[in-house]
Amino acid sequence: MLNEKDPNDSVKISFTIDEELVGWMDGRLKILKDYDPGFYCQETIRTVGILYQITTKYRNIHSDEYKRFMFQVKLKLGHDVKIR
Repeated sequence: MLNEKDPNDSVKISFTIDEELVGWMDGRLKILKDYDPGFYCQETIRTVGILYQITTKYRNIHSDEYKRFMFQVKLKLGHDVKIR
């Protein structure tokens, strides 16, 4: 079917955090790196905070580790992360 994604498709998760949350985010990213050593994280300093862009495979965003990560970020930020 055309609607189904290939498990190997790339997915980008992006969100912006305040600078005081960088230490907390580094701890969360270490957990993801232990689970998914192939993920890539780009950090960009912006005027409103730090933009994080995590690139991984589609199959990984449905794992318990990524679901937990996205839930924790949502609680910390007060809104959902963007997934493209």
